Amino acid sequence: MIYIGIVDDQPALLSHIRHCVNKTLFSLSVDYKIMTFKSSEQVLDVLPQISFSLLLIDIELPGMNGVTLAKKVYQHSKDSIVLFLSSYDGYMKDAFGLNVYKYILKDNYEEDLHRSLTEVIHLIEGRPLKAFKTPNGVIHLYPDEIVFIEYIDRNPYVYTTKLKAIKLSSASLISIYKALDDPHYVMINSQTIVNLHHVFSVNYKFILMKGYDREFKVSRSKRSAFIEKYEAFLLDGNTL
Repeated sequence: MIYIGIVDDQPALLSHIRHCVNKTLFSLSVDYKIMTFKSSEQVLDVLPQISFSLLLIDIELPGMNGVTLAKKVYQHSKDSIVLFLSSYDGYMKDAFGLNVYKYILKDNYEEDLHRSLTEVIHLIEGRPLKAFKTPNGVIHLYPDEIVFIEYIDRNPYVYTTKLKAIKLSSASLISIYKALDDPHYVMINSQTIVNLHHVFSVNYKFILMKGYDREFKVSRSKRSAFIEKYEAFLLDGNTL
């Protein structure tokens, strides 16, 4: 599922942009969901639950402008792609270093938007997905969507950024960990794998994960390895 957010404070323009995006994505035959917002603050309210693949952001938003919003989204998920909509291109230097794919000027945006959306969707579809077997068949998740995986009553469950718990088919946690094959996933005890991108805070014995109001115990045998990997993760330029 590709989650797309559109942010503009003008209702008529917001509606028309949504129509254009719908038209393009329908022609590409992809599985998608569009969410619309009238302010940066509305986007920030849902960020803990939604990992957007793409955000179309009006730069000249009232209150928190689009560039500031893009910076906050980048802190939450470096994989989220941004298309800026603007009346002029004077903001380009302010967004240097963010995952901005293109600036689209509003005075003639329909054709440019269609072309840019097509390019971005092809880019997104090329990203690696993680496959998991469930009792109802195979599901695919983007790595960013996975917060942690936990073993409960002889069954593994994957917990996502949408605050969903998905029951997986019977498999050992070790086999799942090996299949993930990604240094950003770390076993913190015999029953839990966490995604370092979603670690909220760390103390000596416990960690908190973004969006989940509970403590996760780091076992004594895995504590040193976890701290080492987490410190390397932060030194690599990643942040909470």
